[in-house]
Amino acid sequence: VAAALSRYSRNDLLRLAFHRDPGLRVLDVADCMKLLGRLSNAPFADYLLSDDDVRRVRQSFQDWPRDHEQDHEGRRIHALVH
Repeated sequence: VAAALSRYSRNDLLRLAFHRDPGLRVLDVADCMKLLGRLSNAPFADYLLSDDDVRRVRQSFQDWPRDHEQDHEGRRIHALVH
């Protein structure tokens, strides 16, 4: 997803995700963003990502809301898809 952010907007990615996985909620996306901030870099090594790569991934998502109740745009997109 981080690589796709250079080509697609957050709204486009959310629209695709909500369409492909009807059970996905804005809450789930926000929880993933919180988890991204809490994880150490170690799990990313399984995907051959360096510490610099992980830093770039985290930076790619720094503006994504961590609170689903404050993600008005995410909720709007979810409602449009469903």
